[in-house]
Amino acid sequence: MKWEIEFTEESKAAIMEALDKALKLTMNDMVTDMIMHCPVKTGYTRNTIRGEVEGTTIILYAGGAIAYIEFGTPPHDIKPSEKKALFWGGAEYPVKVVHHPGTMPNPIMTSAVHRGLLEYLPKRLQEVFAPWAG
Repeated sequence: MKWEIEFTEESKAAIMEALDKALKLTMNDMVTDMIMHCPVKTGYTRNTIRGEVEGTTIILYAGGAIAYIEFGTPPHDIKPSEKKALFWGGAEYPVKVVHHPGTMPNPIMTSAVHRGLLEYLPKRLQEVFAPWAG
């Protein structure tokens, strides 16, 4: 036995419209997730987080220090670029070099994408296609 089901153009359009809605909702969920988990020093990196949907592709953007936040940094030295020493508020005296221990990775984008695929997208697909389930 064999069944063939052919969708009408109207059905195809309705499916694509529902899928687009689910992808946009999922993208918004992932952007919100990233913003909620982004550490804040000045707020610049957090303010660069955004997303968009192109066809069936979710695209996430983040600027600022996102690479350092996502992947961390190895131990490194910080030296003055223009002056002879470094000084900041709270420092006891100027120093010629700071031995930074590095930072641990905080994969906010990777985590948001994982949650997006495993939690947000299935939830949103179920949401937009629920009326069709009858």
